[in-house]
Amino acid sequence: MYNCGNSEEAKLIGNEMFKRNDYENAYKYYTIAIEMYENLKTKLNKYSLSTYYANRANVLFNQNKFKEVIEDCDKSISLNYLNVKSYYRKAKAFINLKEFGKAKETLEKCKLINIDYPEIDNLLKEISK
Repeated sequence: MYNCGNSEEAKLIGNEMFKRNDYENAYKYYTIAIEMYENLKTKLNKYSLSTYYANRANVLFNQNKFKEVIEDCDKSISLNYLNVKSYYRKAKAFINLKEFGKAKETLEKCKLINIDYPEIDNLLKEISK
């Protein structure tokens, strides 16, 4: 276990664990980042917290925990509605849960904020077949 001085350090360790496909430890470090940030007296940047939730959602996706992916993506989007990756991961989780209507709705919301994200268009085409 690495020693983290702040939430950003915990996120960076989580990123490294994710790259190694060590999803269990990546999840732990993203959770540490979230907890450290939430314990701050002054919330400097809610976008950082949005990223921590988005990264943890990516770990959960790789563990096939799709309902938890949706929960973390919702938290991420509530902190930064421009976080395109969170919409994308949420839609992919819905697809894996066979909830295609919800996936399409999520992707269409994302298109409203970011028109130029090819992965969104590709997923929309995939579920429209």
